[in-house]
Amino acid sequence: MKKSILMLTVSFALFLAACGSDSSPEQKMVSLQVQAVKWRTLQHSYAVPNAKVGSDQEIGYVFGASDDSRVADATAYFKQETKIDGKVATWTISAKKSIGDCKNGAWTIIYNADNQENPSRAVVSGENCESLYPDFCKLANSGKCGMEEILPPPEPANSPDAVKSELESAAKKWMKDGKAAPNTKLFTFSAKGGEGGFVLKATSKEKIGDCPAKSVWEMGREGCERWNNVPAKCKSITPTTITAYEGDDPGC
Repeated sequence: MKKSILMLTVSFALFLAACGSDSSPEQKMVSLQVQAVKWRTLQHSYAVPNAKVGSDQEIGYVFGASDDSRVADATAYFKQETKIDGKVATWTISAKKSIGDCKNGAWTIIYNADNQENPSRAVVSGENCESLYPDFCKLANSGKCGMEEILPPPEPANSPDAVKSELESAAKKWMKDGKAAPNTKLFTFSAKGGEGGFVLKATSKEKIGDCPAKSVWEMGREGCERWNNVPAKCKSITPTTITAYEGDDPGC
């Protein structure tokens, strides 16, 4: 969001505050707006260079009084909470009581450091609360409350991480119960066992990066000996669960 828009919005809000009494909805709206803009700005400034979100302490955000004497202390009207879940930070400010026609008001900004192009989403909840702070939705990259998907698009089915995950799941299942995992879009799995030992095979159905189609991964166990066979061009997409399966079984 362009800084000029935010600055104009805040300036207009401060004008309203100067004209209203301390108990007016306008004054409370200004207090809410200053807190929201401050947190969004600080979180963005922290997330861009660090590729992760930060706690309120890490980004330097303090909920409460404003540096501007014309703005009331937000703690008089609101309570605030920030939650961190991986690379997603969720900031919520809730009204302690009704403000004009707004009942049970809560304003939320969600910032996702994994989505650099569209990191912010804004959500307003409560009854008749959108009009209390009309420009709140502009803090979302979409400019609309609740309309923007902040999560990054899912990885392609044949991305390195997805491939590793499928191979790892199949290897762990075989190691646990000696059975083959269900076939997937990318792989065919088979497991054989008997007096000659036990073998898991995973065969790719299509080319994955430099790894050719019909490449075969194997894991085997015979007596106390464990071994693996990984296609030379497929090492980069092979999990350590397979490559580390070699040598004598510690349980023997």
